[in-house]
Amino acid sequence: MKIGILGGTFDPVHLGHLLVAEEVRIRLGLNEILFVPAGQPWLKIDHATIIYGYKKIATEMCINSKLCRQISEVKEKSRTNKASMRKR
Repeated sequence: MKIGILGGTFDPVHLGHLLVAEEVRIRLGLNEILFVPAGQPWLKIDHATIIYGYKKIATEMCINSKLCRQISEVKEKSRTNKASMRKR
């Protein structure tokens, strides 16, 4: 199985993200694209961004129409782990 990964802030997710993902999937002969929404991107640390939960839901809604698209929570899990490590 060949899987592509598309990460980004998806703040908000839009048609451009979906078009790029689909074009890459077709051209590279991938089975699916894994979308990885960023938690709080380091480049936007001083800017308000949509909270991760809303980004995840919006991204899921946009990609839900295609079986060849999946979503990953790896960025949220890594953010949570970093926060818990800082508290120690």
